[in-house]
Amino acid sequence: MMKAWRIHSFDGTYGMKMDEISVPHINDDQVLVKVSAVSLNYRDKAIMDGTYGIKFEKGLIPVSDTCGIIEKVGKNVKKFKVGDRVVNHFLSHWMEGQAKNNEEEFSYGGPLNGGLAKYIILNEDSCLIPPKHYTDEECSTLPIAACTAWYSLMNVGGIESKLKPNQTVLIQGTGGVSLFALQISHSIGAKTIILTSNEEKKERLLKMGATHVINYKTNNEWEKEVMKLTNDQGVNHVLDVVGGDYINKSILCSHTHGHIYMIGFLKEPNAKINLFDALFKRINLHGIAVSPKDSFQEMINQLSTNFIFKPVIDTIYDFDDSIKAFQHLSRGSFGKIVIKLN
Repeated sequence: MMKAWRIHSFDGTYGMKMDEISVPHINDDQVLVKVSAVSLNYRDKAIMDGTYGIKFEKGLIPVSDTCGIIEKVGKNVKKFKVGDRVVNHFLSHWMEGQAKNNEEEFSYGGPLNGGLAKYIILNEDSCLIPPKHYTDEECSTLPIAACTAWYSLMNVGGIESKLKPNQTVLIQGTGGVSLFALQISHSIGAKTIILTSNEEKKERLLKMGATHVINYKTNNEWEKEVMKLTNDQGVNHVLDVVGGDYINKSILCSHTHGHIYMIGFLKEPNAKINLFDALFKRINLHGIAVSPKDSFQEMINQLSTNFIFKPVIDTIYDFDDSIKAFQHLSRGSFGKIVIKLN
């Protein structure tokens, strides 16, 4: 038997309960992983709140990002052995190239069971060996947040649109994706403009290497400030994690032929876009839903040989305090919220 947090009703943390359930059985192509740590993403909260846009079955074990130790392997498994430390690839069937229409059907944390339990079953092809110099907690932050930032800036548009030194990146907020994007950009010599809501975070962002920080609460027309900071040229890349009408502000402060990566919907999942602004600036809009596995592996290879970034963890919670971890996520964080298990 094992302990697992499961969603019994999709109405926030009220619907999540800790249950005692059987340890799952693997098939010939799977591994059984004893979970060491998981990290939370806004996706996990949206699923729990019932606002994700896709309905899941009650009894789901939540949380998409997992790190742990393999305890059992199926007879067809060749790439991994008992004792290996692994992280999961979130979209378990998306290996490379363009995504298929049904990739979400094979994602961990919904509809496949996630990592907020003592054990999780992973397909062999959805396991990766994380960087050796990272802790379990740091490794657990990689599958969604780090991969999303990496894929957006380094892979999604191909060689021509890949982030280059001296280009400028606009990053919204201080969540996991945003801080990974800041570190990736800084590591290759790009300039960064970060939007945040308070002065304490501003100082921390500057220490991390941010070129400029704008307080969007005291400067509601932040898109004009971005243009001023870029000598009216605009930014080359925008990581839009807010959604809603922010997309129009992102367009207004983008460089001609700039790239906007639509990643989140913290404010609103619907947007009314000013098409004239987007057309005349020849904007490239990219819908981002994490990355294929080969992009994840490329990032791990870089992290294992070059110091590009160190995951920023706001707080680590114990397994029994998982509800408190989700409540913290709802309030906002500076970096990742992690839950440790073993």
